[in-house]
Order: sequence, then structure tokens, then C-alpha cells
Amino acid sequence: MRQNDSQIIHGSVSAAAAVQSHPYLRIHRKKMHYAWVICIACTLMMYCNSGITDGMFSVYSPFILEKYSISNTQISLLMTVKSVSSLLAVIFSGIYYKRYSLRIGGLAATILCGSSFVVFGFADRMPIFLLASVMLGLGNGLGTNIPITMLYGLWFNEKRKLAMSITTFAGSIGLIGLPQLITHIIEGASMRTAFLMNAALVFAVMLIVFAIMRNKPEDMGLKPYGAGTEQPKDINASESKYAEKADERELSRHDWLFLAPSCVAIGIICCTSYSFFTLFLKNEGVSSAVIAGLLTVTGVSVGAGKLSYGWLADRFGSYICNRIYFGALISGITLLTLCAHNKHILFIATVLMGFGSPLGSVGFVSWAWDLGGHMSAEAIRKMQIALYVGMMAFSFIPGVVADLCGGSYRGMYMLYAILGIPTFLAIQYLYRRKGLSKIRQSM
Repeated sequence: MRQNDSQIIHGSVSAAAAVQSHPYLRIHRKKMHYAWVICIACTLMMYCNSGITDGMFSVYSPFILEKYSISNTQISLLMTVKSVSSLLAVIFSGIYYKRYSLRIGGLAATILCGSSFVVFGFADRMPIFLLASVMLGLGNGLGTNIPITMLYGLWFNEKRKLAMSITTFAGSIGLIGLPQLITHIIEGASMRTAFLMNAALVFAVMLIVFAIMRNKPEDMGLKPYGAGTEQPKDINASESKYAEKADERELSRHDWLFLAPSCVAIGIICCTSYSFFTLFLKNEGVSSAVIAGLLTVTGVSVGAGKLSYGWLADRFGSYICNRIYFGALISGITLLTLCAHNKHILFIATVLMGFGSPLGSVGFVSWAWDLGGHMSAEAIRKMQIALYVGMMAFSFIPGVVADLCGGSYRGMYMLYAILGIPTFLAIQYLYRRKGLSKIRQSM
């Protein structure tokens, strides 16, 4: 009996040891790499400097227009000033981040965004609104894609697209629930109270970011995520060839003749179309409550689009993603212009337009990583400059046209849909030219 007990105990210990040594369990016992904490920090920073700032500006615009008797042209001017400030910030971001670390530079950018809401809250005339727009633009340009892609270049050797999808998703979180809350606060209390609450939220999140952000893995005695890992055995020959030649690719002048105008167009379509979305709906007779609800729907669909982009790009390739996202964006805007008075179609159009809009965030970053090779960091900076040029050059035009057309923005949205077609064709041409039309991306 004792011998049998001993055999049972020995067998149990052996089984436990075998279970503990199972590769799956060994992987899941590993401590989470700090790169994913950096992803959390970047996500929160994107939330402060893009999600809250960009999303909320669209909510406040009709109330500013009504309370201070500002024209559509002046509202467009505020957006143009913000775009110009963001552009200048991106242009000089290289000098800025050579002087300051990514952690300190990101902190200063977030302080600018939070402070801009304080200035907006106390503004009562156009020059003060312009000052707040400058602060908002500088913070947005210095505290979003540029430092985040630099941080991911330092912290991630693998799964950068997934991390970027998670981070850009934060840009849409600011649209989920907050529009109704802000509208309720403005109508129930005051616009100043709403602005100051936004500022308080930005500053609170900023403290968390500063506490967990680190500049590079070497500062903590770590290596980047995925450093030293072996290639999966199931990667086929074409994918291995792609991986080997990834660092050899770079963008030629011929490529930039197609890519730069495409990024300008993306800035026009994805950025200015949303900035005037609230005013478009208002002029079509949609109520404030429905508009707030549609902004939340937009936030959910944008978030779904951003989260799924990284997974789809890793699984099927960005070439396939471009078909899906351009198709959704163009069809959504088209439905919006043709059927704005039909609530059901308006809902569908809002979902499609929101789902396709990540082309202006995670989409163009993925293009840079795919097409730019070892020069992808510089490609991202140049492409973002082109995107801001589109925002800057076009953000003033819709308000002027609306004033000339009795307040209607329908013609401008029709132009957005038409502009999306050659932009899609140009990007797909570059993917075919680089031989990336049938290869699953694994970067």
C-alpha cells in the first residue's frame, strides 16, 4: 500500500512538473514586457493631445458660433490657425526632440493642450480664441504621432502596427460619451465650465503618463520587445523575402510624387471633414441631441476601425486594408451628402465614414513603415507634414464656401468623396510598384 502511495505521489509530481514545463504555460508566466506599459502611456498621451482636443473642438464649434456671433469663416480661421500651428510643430519636432527627451517633450505638449482649454474657457473675443487655437495646435503637433512613433521605434521590434492601432484608438475614445456630457454641461451650466472640466481631465491623465513613461529600454536595462526572437517557422518563402528586403526599401522622388499629394488629400478628407461634421449636420436641420448621438456613433466606429486596422494589416496586408477602409470612407461620405435627412441612412453613413477615417492616423503610419523601409521614421515626419498641409490649406475653405452658399456644407462633402478615389488609386499603385500587393505584412 505504501509503495502504491509512493508511486501515486511520484506520478503526481511528475505530472505537475510536465504541466509547468508546457511551452504555453511558460509563455504566459512571463512578466509583461515594459514596452506594453509604454503603449499604455502613449495611448493616454494620444487621448489627451488628439482624442479630447480634436473631438471636443467639433462639439464646441456650434456653441461658440451662437454665443459670440462668430461667422463660419471665423470658425474656419480658428481651425486653420490650429492646423498651421500643428504643421509648424511637426516641422520643428526634430529640433525639439533633440533638445528635450521624449518624456519631457511629451509632457510639455500635453500641458499646452490642457492650458488651451483654460484659455478657451475664459475667451470672449477673437484674438483670445486665436491664442487658444495656437496652443492647441502646438500641443497636438508635438504630442501625438511624432513622439509616439519614435518611442515605438525604440521599444518595439515586433507588433508595432498592433501597438499603433491601440494607441490611435485612444484618439476616438474622446468621442465616446463625452459629446453628450459636454453638450449637457454647456446647456445646463456654461461653456466655461465644460472647457475647464476638459482641462482638468487632460492634466489628470498627464500626471499618469509622466509617472510611467520612459525614454528607451536601455534606461531600464531592457531590450526592445521582440529583440532576439526567432522568425515563426510557418512563414512562407515570399514573406521571408519581404522581411529580408524590408530595410532595403526607400521612397524615391517618383514615389513621393504620388505619396505626398495622397497624404495632402488624406489630411483634407479625414481631418477637415470631421471638423465640419457637426456644422454640416446642424445646417441640414439635425437636432443637437441627434448630433451628439451621431458623434458617439462616430467615436465607436472610428475606434473599431483603428483597433481592427492593425490586426487586418498583420493578417492580410495593408494593400487589402486600403480597399476596405477607402471603400468605407468614400461610400460613407457619399451617403452623407445624398441622404442626410434619412435618419437610418444617416446612421449607416456615419458608421462607414467613422470606420474609414483611421486612414488619416494609423493608416498613413503603416504606409510609411511598409513603403519607407529603413527610412520609415523620416517618411512618417514628411507624410505628417503633407497631411497637415492638407488640413491647413483646406480648413479655411469650407467655412467660406458655406457662407457663400447660405450655410450649406453639402457641396464640400461631395468633393471629399470625389477626392478619395484618385487618392486610393495612387496609394495602391505604390504598393504594387513596391511588390507589396500580395504579401502579408509582419512588421
